[in-house]
Amino acid sequence: MLKIITMFSLILFIIISCNKNDNSSNPSNQSITITVKSKNPSSGVPIEVSPTDINGNSDGKTSFTRTYTKGTSVYLTAPETYGGKDFKYWNRDNGEYYEYSTEYGIGTDKNHSVVAEYSTSVSTKILYIQSSPNNGVNITVSITDNNGLKNGTTPFNRTFNQGTTLTLTAPSNYDGKTFYRWNRDDGAYYHNSTSYGIGMDTDHSVIVEYR
Repeated sequence: MLKIITMFSLILFIIISCNKNDNSSNPSNQSITITVKSKNPSSGVPIEVSPTDINGNSDGKTSFTRTYTKGTSVYLTAPETYGGKDFKYWNRDNGEYYEYSTEYGIGTDKNHSVVAEYSTSVSTKILYIQSSPNNGVNITVSITDNNGLKNGTTPFNRTFNQGTTLTLTAPSNYDGKTFYRWNRDDGAYYHNSTSYGIGMDTDHSVIVEYR
């Protein structure tokens, strides 16, 4: 009787052990962590993440982690510029792989650490300011540019860090004519008030028009 019980216990032990081994080798039961960081700056960069992880988390600001079932394909998207600095590349696992697009698809074959790296220098953009039909209009510029210059007489230009927002103000009348509008980038946008707020996401050209 004792021998039968011992054999039964041994068989039961083998079955339980096999089940444990099967579960541990099943990818659906393994979780993988992706650590998302940034460089220049080291924190605060908003990253889009798809799909949602097993804890219900998706997008985040660096640094953060997301946990997925092994084998899930994960897509990360970083902004092209942040804090006036241009995106350079994704650096995966301390230089094991580089991705130069802001959109990066990564497989969860194992734990990964990815860093969105930005340039060390701030990008600058130029604002060209003109007037029509005549030159010589005095324009008020709300902030000083990178060269210490502020207000000017058309035509002139000012240089600002990318992402800077400023306001231009033109006089209501000039040379016997009345202010008509601001014309940005050859008709890409029109503004009908003498004060015009503009963001320096790229180089811009603005013309203050009188009639």
